Amino acid sequence: MSHPTTHLLPAHHVYLAETLSITILPLVPLPALPLITHPIPAMHPPHRATVPLWLALLLKKQGKAHIIPPPWLTTDNLNQLIKWEVENPGRFGEGVPWRWVELGEVLCEAAEDDLVAASGGGQAGLGAEGERDVRVLLRTLREVRWSKAREGLRGLEATYLQMNALGHLEISELRPYAKAVVDNLRLITASKEEAKAREEEEEEERERRRGSRYGTRGAASSRGGMDDDDDED
Repeated sequence: MSHPTTHLLPAHHVYLAETLSITILPLVPLPALPLITHPIPAMHPPHRATVPLWLALLLKKQGKAHIIPPPWLTTDNLNQLIKWEVENPGRFGEGVPWRWVELGEVLCEAAEDDLVAASGGGQAGLGAEGERDVRVLLRTLREVRWSKAREGLRGLEATYLQMNALGHLEISELRPYAKAVVDNLRLITASKEEAKAREEEEEEERERRRGSRYGTRGAASSRGGMDDDDDED
C-alpha cells in the first residue's frame, strides 16, 4: 500500500502513540515512579496497572511485565471490525481508537506474544500463526478503511470533507489526496461560475441591444407619422 508523504513522519506518530495509557501485568514488584505528567504508583504482581505505553514497552523489553492488549486488538474483534467495515461502505466503524494504526503496529513489534495470548493463540500452541493472524487482520482492516476513504473522495464537496471515525494516521495519509481533489473541485466550480457570469453578461448585452433597436425603430415610426400629418395640413 503506497501513501503520500504526510506532515508528520512515522516516528512522530509512534512517539505520540507512546504517550497513551495501556494496561500491564507486572511480573516483579516495581517501585513508584513520581513522573510529572503521570505519577505511577508502586506495582505488585499479580495486580494489573495502567501506565504510559512507553513505560509498558520498556518493562516488556526488560522482561518485567506483560502488556495487556486493548479489547479491540484480538483476532475475534478484528474479524468483527473488518466484517462491519465491509458491510457498511458509507461509514467508518468507531470500534477502534484515535491512534489505532500506530498502536497496533507498535504492539505487533514489541509484544507479539502478548497479542497472541490475548487471542487464544498461546493456549492453542499456535503462537507464530496467531502472530501472523493479528498482523494480517490489522493490515486488512487498514486496507478496507483506506479503500473506503479513497472511494469517499469521489463524493467530496468543494467546501466540506467529513472524516468521522477515521484515525489520526488515516487522516494524515488522506489529507494530501483530499486537498488535491478539493482544490480541483474549487477550480472547476470557479470556472463554471465564471462561464455562467459571462453568459449572463452576454445575454444582458443582447437584451440591451435589442431594446436599443426597438427604441430606434419606434422613434422613426413616430417621426414618420408626424410628417404625414403635416402633409395633410
